[in-house]
Amino acid sequence: MTKIQRILAGILALQLLAAVVVFWPRNVAGAETVAFFDGVTADQVVGLSIVDNEGARVDLARQGDGWVLADGGDYPAKTETITPVLDKIVALQSNRLVARTAASQKQLQVAADDFVRQVTVTLADGSSKGFYLGSATNFRATNFRMDGQNNTYLVADLNIYELSANATSWVDTAYVSGIAQDSVTGLTLSNGGGTLTFVKDDAGTWTLDGLAEGEMLDTTLFNSLLSRVINLRLVQPLGTTAADYGMDQPQATITVVSSGDAGTQTDTITVGGRLGDQDDDPSNNNYIVKWSGSPYYVAVAPFSAQDLVNQGRADFIQVPTPEPVPSDATPAP
Repeated sequence: MTKIQRILAGILALQLLAAVVVFWPRNVAGAETVAFFDGVTADQVVGLSIVDNEGARVDLARQGDGWVLADGGDYPAKTETITPVLDKIVALQSNRLVARTAASQKQLQVAADDFVRQVTVTLADGSSKGFYLGSATNFRATNFRMDGQNNTYLVADLNIYELSANATSWVDTAYVSGIAQDSVTGLTLSNGGGTLTFVKDDAGTWTLDGLAEGEMLDTTLFNSLLSRVINLRLVQPLGTTAADYGMDQPQATITVVSSGDAGTQTDTITVGGRLGDQDDDPSNNNYIVKWSGSPYYVAVAPFSAQDLVNQGRADFIQVPTPEPVPSDATPAP
């Protein structure tokens, strides 16, 4: 090894040592334990905002005894999911100091412009406390920094997966619900290809109005359609205001008739435009849907709605299985 190589190797070793000194967790005996939300209880929290490193954001707000998705038109949120997270947040504490300087924040992904999660907790008195979650050294150790402070700690009782910035993590994604498949007696599908009327007879057999002689309904495809309609799931609540969602000229309208102890029930599902047309994002192909059983408009994934928009009569006609042609008998010797 040349003299220059020895010098360079020494410099590299010093740099590595400096990195260890800066970033090694200072979990020493007797180190001060910091309670980040000292004096705050979960009942005092009235708002929770989460932003992730891909720009997704979710805003949750306390409303009465429950929680709602504030940026989703106050769509009901799952209190049973939110409460345990709040309990963890207000109980956060650590004595594992990782770094003291602002320069280390980007490397640990707890900087104001480079983070994995940015969380803001709003309290009943109008004040707020923010913090950042960064990279994880292992499953039970995540870099954590309170907003406005330089010190970065490792916390063990909260991780990024518990603080999703996607609405579907905080709401019940079952949008159309309460319709038992065996209670459905009729379904009408109207789209650009026309109107199809499906009816179930007294024996429980489905048929398509207007079948020609020799035609049969593809019941497998129909049952798949019916199941998708009555179990439609959302990917994003949009609120109760009927913005320019294309509902005046819907791409598809589905009417479901069902019978039960309470009598006959009619539900209507309307498929409007694509969400990308509203926010000028061509990559957002989610469809906007409105169910008569809910005051909320929602976005659903393309695979949930595209068949409702595109399928026509020919798709539901079962192709007859060709009869086997008998082969010539082998002549006797």
